[in-house]
Amino acid sequence: MSATAPVRGLLWLVAREFGRYTPELRDGELRHRLTFRVDGKRYRISGVPLPGGSLRLTSSEMALEVLGAIRADVRAGRSKMQALATYLGRADPANQVRGWVDRWLERQRGRAEAGDLSPTYLRELDRWGAPGGHWATWDGWATWEITYGALEDWSAALAAGGLSAKSRRNVLGGFRSFLGWLERRGDLAVVPRFPRIPVDEHAPTIISLETQAAILAAIPEARRGAFLAMALLGLRPGEVRALDVSDYRDGWLTVAAAMKGPNASAPRRGAKERNARRLPVLEGAPELAAWIERHVDPARRLEGGALFENPTGRTPGRRWLSNSLRLEWTRAARQIGVQVGAYEGTKHAFATSLVARGVPMERVRQILGHRDQRSTERYAKLADQGVVEVLRRKP
Repeated sequence: MSATAPVRGLLWLVAREFGRYTPELRDGELRHRLTFRVDGKRYRISGVPLPGGSLRLTSSEMALEVLGAIRADVRAGRSKMQALATYLGRADPANQVRGWVDRWLERQRGRAEAGDLSPTYLRELDRWGAPGGHWATWDGWATWEITYGALEDWSAALAAGGLSAKSRRNVLGGFRSFLGWLERRGDLAVVPRFPRIPVDEHAPTIISLETQAAILAAIPEARRGAFLAMALLGLRPGEVRALDVSDYRDGWLTVAAAMKGPNASAPRRGAKERNARRLPVLEGAPELAAWIERHVDPARRLEGGALFENPTGRTPGRRWLSNSLRLEWTRAARQIGVQVGAYEGTKHAFATSLVARGVPMERVRQILGHRDQRSTERYAKLADQGVVEVLRRKP
């Protein structure tokens, strides 16, 4: 779609004032230079980069031709830095991938502090982007040199180094997010296509609600509440750990936060998909409502604090740790002779049972707090897989 006349006029005015031809006489030699200012910084161009070297600007005609080409790019809608990039050369700090990566990572740290990014994901980004990390391959490269071919070679090198397909997909996915940021800023013309990395889809263990109930019964009564919330309401472990007493009122539970990390000191911030929801406990999960009545002191409902405390913790009122939840569930599952993780045995079992009972996908999405319908649709696959497993089972 072409720019409107007012926009084209504005771009023409911006381009006309962008850059100056500044010839300089040094040691009896006339040097031809172009000078540009972008965001308060001055950039000089005295040649055209070529493979293996550069072609110096040796005449005013040549310098003015390059200036005209750069201004034409600005008139066409490219940002000033995009228009300058190829003429500055790969060694210029304005083009270096390493400098931009460091700048982007600093932005991500700010997002994590503001609660907009998971600290766990930030640690992965810091690890990949650190000097010597997986992204260090691009040190010394200019951003405009990143092509599909270079990305494909990088992926092949990571595979040859022993990195699994899933890890490679994560590493490349993070790098694609970085390049997307550059494109949105106007400092990269376009994000190149990325190689597709096929990854075997994880097939989670599917258990029946009867097996789930048996595992729950094997968990000591005082520690069962958090697991009832996961199993009967489909909550994520991080959401259960973050629940406060004040989130439960008049038989309804408001789920609006999650613990962003495995430890007790992890920040408590918005739920995974920023999708706050209210769930009917009294009518939808009466067993959980009864547990809360028995184990949550009415006085605590006024004072606040964690809805589900870990009674085995050293500090009274301490929230469950991610690892403590996992170990408690694993112990109970083994006690009845089952090997299934807490996430699969609670949330997955809950969601697939809803689909199997014919609950509309939109309702399932609403209950689980998914923004993307595709996240919900995978439970339909799991429900189908569960039917196959039952039919395959021999007496």
